[in-house]
Amino acid sequence: MKELIKLAKDLLLRYPLCDKCLGRFFAQYGIGLSNEERGRAIKTLLAMEIHRELLKGSTSPSIDELKKLAENAGYPLSTLYKSVTGEEISVRKCYVCSNELMVLILHLISKAVDLLNNVNIRSFVMAVKSGSSIELREKSIAEELGVESWESIRRELKREIGKAIQRIKDLRVDFKNPDVVLLIDLEEKDVKLMLLPLYLKGRYFKLGRFVSQMIWIGRDGKKKYKLSIEEVCRNVLKVVNGVDVKIHAAGREDVDVRMLGDGRPLIIEVKEPRIKNLSVTTISDLLANNPIVKVNIEGIVRPSDVTKIKEEVHQKVYGILAYSSDGLTTEDIVKITTTFKNADIRQLTPRRVLRRRKEMLRVKKVYEVDGVLLDKYLAYFIVRCDGGLYVKELVNGDEGRTQPSFSSVIGKKIDVLFLDVLEYLEL
Repeated sequence: MKELIKLAKDLLLRYPLCDKCLGRFFAQYGIGLSNEERGRAIKTLLAMEIHRELLKGSTSPSIDELKKLAENAGYPLSTLYKSVTGEEISVRKCYVCSNELMVLILHLISKAVDLLNNVNIRSFVMAVKSGSSIELREKSIAEELGVESWESIRRELKREIGKAIQRIKDLRVDFKNPDVVLLIDLEEKDVKLMLLPLYLKGRYFKLGRFVSQMIWIGRDGKKKYKLSIEEVCRNVLKVVNGVDVKIHAAGREDVDVRMLGDGRPLIIEVKEPRIKNLSVTTISDLLANNPIVKVNIEGIVRPSDVTKIKEEVHQKVYGILAYSSDGLTTEDIVKITTTFKNADIRQLTPRRVLRRRKEMLRVKKVYEVDGVLLDKYLAYFIVRCDGGLYVKELVNGDEGRTQPSFSSVIGKKIDVLFLDVLEYLEL
C-alpha cells in the first residue's frame, strides 16, 4: 500500500492528472473498478494519508508540496489544502487528456452508433490507431517513473466504447471473425467503419458446357462465354449490399466440362458487405435460380478457410465419352482398365495451356478405370484419379507428353468427345 501511495504522490507532484488518466497508471489493481473510480480512490487514499500525517504534526509533505498536489489532483486534495491553508486553489488541466477524455468518449460512442445504424450486422471489434499524442504522453510518464501497472488509453477506449456499443446496439464482440471493425483515430477524434469481407462456403454445379469459372474477356473486349460461375455468384451482392465478389474454388474444370455429383467446393468472398445478418438459406436460394449453374451455400467461414480450400488434397471421378477413328475393341477396353490401376502418370504441361502455364513435369496417380464399349468407335470410361491430372491428355497422350496414356497403351488415336466431373472426393 505504501508503494502505491508513494507512486501516486510522485505522479501527482510531476503531472496534473484527471481521475481517469491517473487510474490507468494503476490499472492492474482493484477488481470491478473503472479507471475513473480507481483514480478517484487513489486520490482519496493519498489525501487521507497526508491528512493523517498532518494530524500527527508531521512536516511532510510541506505546504508547497501539498499545494502542488492539490493543483495537479483536484478534489479531494484541493479540499484538504483549503482546510489547511484557508486558500482556494486553481486546479490544472490533465497533462494527458486536457480534461477532455470523458466528453471525447461520449462523442466517439455517438459517432460509432451512427455508423452502425447504416449496416445490418451481428458482430464487431474495436481498434484504435497507435501513435496519438495522448498515448505518447502517458507512455512517456510511465517510462519516466518506471510504472509497470499501467494500461494504455487505447485499451481503455476499446473496452469502454465496446461495452457501450454492445449495450446500445445489442451486438456481440468477435475478436476472430468480426463483421466490422470500428477504428478510432484519437488524433482526429473520429471513428471509421471498416466493412470486412463476408466469406460464404459452398459448392457449385455446372449442368451445361462452355461455362467458364471466371468472367472471360477476349482480346476484342467481349465476353468469350455467355455464362460464368462468377456471374452467378455476383447475385449475392443484391442481398448483402456489397461492392464486389471474388471466387476461391478448389481447382477448376475446363469450360467444356460439366461439374456434376456433389459439386466443387468454393468460397465466395464478398467485399464490403453492409448486410451480414441474414440466413444462409436466403443466399443459397438466390444462387440456385440459374438452370445451368447452381451454387449451394453451406455456411459462413473465416478468411483462413480460403487457404485450406485451395490446398486440400482430393481425388476426382470423371466420366469420359471417347472416340477413336481407328476403331475400338473389347480387348482395347480391357487393356486400358487393366493398365490404369494404381498407375503413376507423368505429364508435361499440356500444349493447349502452355501459353498461360509454365512448362513442368507433374506426376499424378490414376487409381482405377472402368470402361464399356458403346460401338465400333465409341467407349465410355469412368476414371478415379488425383486432383490436378489433365484427363484429356490422359486419353489422347498429347503427342507423347503424357505417359502412359490410353492412346499409347492401345496404340490407337483416341480423343475425348465429352468430359464430366462426376465426383469431387475430399480426403
